[in-house]
Amino acid sequence: MKKINEEGITLIALVVTIIVLFILAGVTIATLTGENGISTKSIISKENSEKSALIEEIKLRIIEEQTEKQGNIDNNTIECILKGYGEINGDKLRITGKNYEINIKDIWYQYEGNKSYEGKTISILGDSISTLKGYIPTQNRARYVQTQEEATGGLIYMDYNTTYWGGLIEDFKMKLGINESWAGSRVSNTATTNSGDVGPDRAISSMTRITALGDNGIPDVILFYGGTNDIGNKVKIGTFNKETVLDTTSTIIDNFADAYSQTILRLKYLYPNAEIITLLPTVTSSYYTTTLLNQYDDLMVQICNYYNIKYIDLRDCGITTSNLADGIHPTAEGMKIIKEYIREQMDSNYKKDDKNEQEKANLYNNDNYIYGTYGPTGELSINNAPGGINMIFSVSPGKKVEANSFGNTGVNGGGRNGIRVVYFYDNTIIKNIAPDDVYREYSEHGYLTIPEGVNKIAVQWWSASENNYVYIY
Repeated sequence: MKKINEEGITLIALVVTIIVLFILAGVTIATLTGENGISTKSIISKENSEKSALIEEIKLRIIEEQTEKQGNIDNNTIECILKGYGEINGDKLRITGKNYEINIKDIWYQYEGNKSYEGKTISILGDSISTLKGYIPTQNRARYVQTQEEATGGLIYMDYNTTYWGGLIEDFKMKLGINESWAGSRVSNTATTNSGDVGPDRAISSMTRITALGDNGIPDVILFYGGTNDIGNKVKIGTFNKETVLDTTSTIIDNFADAYSQTILRLKYLYPNAEIITLLPTVTSSYYTTTLLNQYDDLMVQICNYYNIKYIDLRDCGITTSNLADGIHPTAEGMKIIKEYIREQMDSNYKKDDKNEQEKANLYNNDNYIYGTYGPTGELSINNAPGGINMIFSVSPGKKVEANSFGNTGVNGGGRNGIRVVYFYDNTIIKNIAPDDVYREYSEHGYLTIPEGVNKIAVQWWSASENNYVYIY
């Protein structure tokens, strides 16, 4: 009995062992060859690596073609390049000799939106942020270069499509006229001779550079992006004079307000039919403070509104110091943020909330509100503000408010020059904010945010000034 029992156990063990081996074999085969198997994943990984390498190869081929044609590349050229790698099937490119497809959008993005700029010539007037070696006049200094090998000594690698202006040209299917950008250049000028990045022919406001914008045909659109170096070098800001007249001969313009005004007037004079779009400088990590930026940018807003020039305020574009390569110049991601914000504004024809635009237009262009002869303040008043100039505005929770003296109080040596702000709901005071507290919130965020339960705001200056303004958005 014992022998028979032992043989029975041995037989059962053998059967169980065989079954286990079959199971393990099945698991092993599945692990190697199944949908999520090691072998399958290896094949997919290799395929994805090939795709990525091929996408970069095709992109490089397109960039080379663009460089040869100074950025003006058409759809037929793109299609010809793509067909050299495979068959175009809708939005896919089926690669010759391979069993996979590539999304054409991964190679070449084509914006499908505003068609009103298609075929138009655009010229650019700017500083280092708008440069790219090979796309600016040879005598102009560039900050951005097209090869990694050149990106030394502070130079930054960037390809044409990644620049904010190159991306806009491709998205809107425009043609590049002249990119008259010069690294380090300012709008203002105090030098009598040309040296380095400054001088009568190197300032952004110079007739030499503005005239050059038409060297490749009269532009339909002009992008003017200047002021960053004026702010960074603390050029005397000056005050806007609405009586300023066109001056085509002066080369010494030592304050920013006059230089910016003359740049606008000279652009309008030389290119009366062009659409002029100004870009207001954005944040930096160390070149200047937010308070200083706002003082200059707010002045630019005032000048643009007076001359009826379209402007795009890049303070609102969402770029942060993490998107800056050296604390000043945008990275590829920063360029993308700027481009997409500019495109969004151009798509919407620069329109924000109609009511806010009307409020802004009244403040800047109506003499009863800007230049010292203020209208009545209605039934509202500010406590403890004798002799102050009160202005009342309708607002709603979440709106942002900026004014010219928010950043100027006793906290930072400004004495009494700050602004008192009072929040109301109808005729009831909700909160009375002293100038120092206005400054603290403004210096942290760049604006005041209207809280819940407020539908009117009173702004009080110590005295009337033609430079007083409020911007609600």
